Amino acid sequence: MANGDGDDENRTVEAAKQLLCGGIAGSVAKTVTAPFSRLTILFQVHSLVTTKSNRPKYAMNLKGGFSKIIERGGFMSLWKGNMTSVIHRFPYSAINFYVYENALDMLVGMQRSHREQNETYGHLKRRISHRMTDEEIEEERRMQERARSDDNMPRHKFMAGAIAGCSAVFACYPLDLVRTRLTTELDEHYRGIRDAFRKIYKAEGIRGFYSGIG
Repeated sequence: MANGDGDDENRTVEAAKQLLCGGIAGSVAKTVTAPFSRLTILFQVHSLVTTKSNRPKYAMNLKGGFSKIIERGGFMSLWKGNMTSVIHRFPYSAINFYVYENALDMLVGMQRSHREQNETYGHLKRRISHRMTDEEIEEERRMQERARSDDNMPRHKFMAGAIAGCSAVFACYPLDLVRTRLTTELDEHYRGIRDAFRKIYKAEGIRGFYSGIG
């Protein structure tokens, strides 16, 4: 029992280390590439490559895009929305990992419980009907070992991953929505993360934070 508790503790500590290191590494990478990410989104959403009539408002190339962003909001506007991405990374990773591990344990436990019930019933039935030979006992032992090795089957991992991914996306969707709106706005409608949350809630209510999720 003590070994089992020790394994669980080590597993939790290792998971916490991976989450922390992964979150920090991801945050640094997001921050370094944030200007390119924002420019890419603006090109996609606002058609920065446009006709001649819109050239004063929109940029025609990469250099022009950066220049227009800096001209409208200053140099730091290249990182607009990046703090939301950094904040988003930690809860998203934590929820994804936590739900995945628990969902996988639950699915494996359900299969194992069902298999053990069937094995117990089949074993008793054979014991009552006739005495088991050594060969039959050995064959049953091999079958049980194969069944245990199949506990973490690909379908269980797939289902656990799907459940974890959906849970993390739903839980962190408000942060993702605020990040998108901060990144894609060309005027200064939102003055930051807190202001964006306040204005979205005031104008659209709680459901506004989940716009587009359906």
